[in-house]
Amino acid sequence: MPASRITGGELGLVQLPTSVTLDRHIGARVESRDVTGSLSAERLVPRDVLTFTVPVELELAGDSLTAVLALDTSQMFGADAGSERLAALAREATTVQVRCSCDLHPADTPGSAGAWVVSAVHDQQVVTATITTTIPAAPADGRWGTELQGQALRAGTILWTLTQE
Repeated sequence: MPASRITGGELGLVQLPTSVTLDRHIGARVESRDVTGSLSAERLVPRDVLTFTVPVELELAGDSLTAVLALDTSQMFGADAGSERLAALAREATTVQVRCSCDLHPADTPGSAGAWVVSAVHDQQVVTATITTTIPAAPADGRWGTELQGQALRAGTILWTLTQE
């Protein structure tokens, strides 16, 4: 009979407060302010930069326990009917950085560009995603002005998951 590995323990995620910052270019200067509680009331203009800071605390306890921590931003932006183009442009203009004071190793699984292997050594560590989106400026022909004027960009979902291997 081949040897088998028994993996047991507990795992969880604690969502810490998310923050949203708006950087607006006004001439040669940049005005930065916290819009965490007021983003839905903001009128965004081309070249505005939204920065979402999304920290999560890992809870991992157990012998030989490993899990995959993943970040999904694919549903980050929604759009009202007719403004799907704006949501697509916002997704294209989005960058994601993930940091932790601990070592994070990419998961070796297909489709896991935003996934990392974690274990009990990561217990109580905070992993923070910084997601930056630049509202697109009009192309040289200026056509986006008429196409995107007055369109709504809805905040969607930024999802952390932790799955035991």
